Amino acid sequence: MVPRAFCAAIFALFAAAGPVCAGDVAAGASSGPRTLADADASDPDGIAAWERHRDAVKIAATLFPDAAFVRLYRCDCAFDAERMIADNEGWDGSVPLRESEVSSLRRAVFYAPEPHIVDACYKPFQYGFLFFDADRRLIGMVAASFSMEYVQIFPASPPSTDMATIMVDRLRLHAIVDAHKARLPRKLGC
Repeated sequence: MVPRAFCAAIFALFAAAGPVCAGDVAAGASSGPRTLADADASDPDGIAAWERHRDAVKIAATLFPDAAFVRLYRCDCAFDAERMIADNEGWDGSVPLRESEVSSLRRAVFYAPEPHIVDACYKPFQYGFLFFDADRRLIGMVAASFSMEYVQIFPASPPSTDMATIMVDRLRLHAIVDAHKARLPRKLGC
């Protein structure tokens, strides 16, 4: 585990270097793709058909139905979601979400087949939608980067291995975050 004080320095280093990305474009035949291997990277219609297929077959993620409370957490540096869950952190320094926001969050996160282009950019988690049980024990989290482009569920429970990629309605997630941004404490060393 990286010491917390070291976290801000690492994040600053990545930020100063600018985007460091590697796109992995899958290639294959392009006759109405049913799998990622069938989509042809050189055929825009094949790529579009694959993305429409992903959108059509996505499955709503079941986000911790036993949760009694959902709170929003923010850190200006990356944070370790699995450590936070193990250490039961996050109640202090987070703000509660309204029922309507929790409902919107539950409608914004999906499992889907992998995308046509896999983005391998470094995107640290800066927001966490924290799910607590009635005893205020952290039972799970939806962790998201600042742009909401990179989202993970901890602990993960995808319906199948071919539906393990997470898709989100970024506008819904941004709306929830924007409603609470002014009240969220700024954490610099997470």
